[in-house]
Amino acid sequence: MERRCCCGAREERKSMFLRYEMGDQSLQRSCPVLKTRQTEILPFAVTNLGDFTCDSTYFTRRQGLEECLCLYTISGEGTGEFEGKTVSLKPGEVLVLDCREYQYYATLREPWHFLWFHFAGKCAFDYVRLLNSGGIGPIYLGNRISFPSYYEKLYSHAAQLDLQGELVMSATLQNLLTDLIQLKNTENFSAKYGRYRQELEASISYMLEHFKENLTVEQLAGLC
Repeated sequence: MERRCCCGAREERKSMFLRYEMGDQSLQRSCPVLKTRQTEILPFAVTNLGDFTCDSTYFTRRQGLEECLCLYTISGEGTGEFEGKTVSLKPGEVLVLDCREYQYYATLREPWHFLWFHFAGKCAFDYVRLLNSGGIGPIYLGNRISFPSYYEKLYSHAAQLDLQGELVMSATLQNLLTDLIQLKNTENFSAKYGRYRQELEASISYMLEHFKENLTVEQLAGLC
């Protein structure tokens, strides 16, 4: 079967499968968000969200779900397998996935405490594709983006089943994904061009210290 993303491209649906082990559920809170007639026409729509603290037996293995997942680690540590590689999910890191693709994540160091939400909408898959264009992997937020604040805003409107609540959640989710895309692009740019900035700063510093001398391009090039 095929579906179309909001850019018009055709995408083949993958067969759905799900394997999981919840473990001790005493510290797991989830809140399903009921769909309304507005859900399918909004750019973004949260479908489920939760706050989980998981023991060593927890895992999820999945493919073919027509939604996306956003997962933020608070404490402990998780591990995941995506695109044939294994990554660690550490405190302060967020991971955004297209749940149509194969994914596996589990507790690595218990208790693993994380916030999560599933989302869909007309622009969901395109934004996730843009965010992960350089490869799927966790993004360290530090104090640059307050994921818990975004989560609490989504959670506070999850039970408000009217257009106002859905619009607020859609806008909140768009703002979060936009912030994540900008942050990741900034990190990619710094990683790619940071070395040249250091060399330029070294050259400027050298010129300021030797401004009375007749400097040559060759001398400055030797600093790089």
